[in-house]
Amino acid sequence: MQYLQAKNLLSAEEYLLTSSQICESDPLVLNELGVLYFQQLKYAQSVDSFKNALKVEEETKCRPQVWETIWINLDHAFRQLGELDIHISKK
Repeated sequence: MQYLQAKNLLSAEEYLLTSSQICESDPLVLNELGVLYFQQLKYAQSVDSFKNALKVEEETKCRPQVWETIWINLDHAFRQLGELDIHISKK
C-alpha cells in the first residue's frame, strides 16, 4: 500500500499481484489492486478487480466499511468509463 501512496506503481503492482496470489480471499488486496489499475488509467481492469473484491467480500462477510469503500471505488471506475448511469441502474 505504501508503494501506491508513493506513486511507485511498478513496485505496487508487483507487491499486490504477489499478495493476491498468496491470499486470494482478501478483498482489501483486490481493492488495492483495483486502485492501482485506476491510477494507471486501466479502468476496465480496475472494474474487474473491484468486482472480484466484492465477490470475495460477500463470501467472507467483511465489515461494512470494507464493502462501502469497494463500491465507491467501483463507481469511480465506471464513471471514468462513462458507464456510471448503466452501473447504477443495475444496482
